[in-house]
Amino acid sequence: MTNLFCSEFKRKFSVSMYKNLKIKLGEMSFFKDFVNDSRGDLYPVMQKSLDCAESIENNCYVIKGGAVKRLFCQFFPYASYEITCRTDGGEVGFCFQLPETEARISVKGEQVSFSCAEHFETCHIPDFVGSDFTMIVSCRLGAFDVYFKVNGKAEYLCTFYEETFKDSNQYSRFSNGYVYLFASECVTVKEVLSYIDNGISIADIRTVRYENGEPMSEHGKVYFT
Repeated sequence: MTNLFCSEFKRKFSVSMYKNLKIKLGEMSFFKDFVNDSRGDLYPVMQKSLDCAESIENNCYVIKGGAVKRLFCQFFPYASYEITCRTDGGEVGFCFQLPETEARISVKGEQVSFSCAEHFETCHIPDFVGSDFTMIVSCRLGAFDVYFKVNGKAEYLCTFYEETFKDSNQYSRFSNGYVYLFASECVTVKEVLSYIDNGISIADIRTVRYENGEPMSEHGKVYFT
């Protein structure tokens, strides 16, 4: 009986958790020239510098100078937010706003920056990310998981933790929360969307472990419930 329950016995509880199943919540449309449309703004401007130059070109949102912050969608505490763009020395990212607090995650050069009140953090982006990239931010309670797509597959980069977002699942908070697209200097935004996926943004996440308590990992990937 002892041999049947030795430490070598391993049972697999889960298969891979690729972020490829998406239940779409919202998407920015760049087919209409909302920048110059006087009939109403699809994505209202929350902040905009006087020198900001923006336009819609070839179904892309182009910022050629200055800075702008536009409303994208309502905040949901377990959603993923994705942006595909090209930066030519500019900065681009998301602002997540809840009542009395706001967090910003943006990319500039070879760094991802996180800021919320007095909390500021940066993370270096590996060489496989260039000026054309897709960044994904998956939200959890009190945490933002950042991914970049490599060869069409989401690769985990880092996690930013923020105490003021730990109760973001309370309806009174996230029902009054919003997500904004932020861009400055020279940026071409190709796609912006939000969705619920089968990645680690799902609530009540648990690491899949072997009987001895060791987290399951294969080829550099950790499995989650």
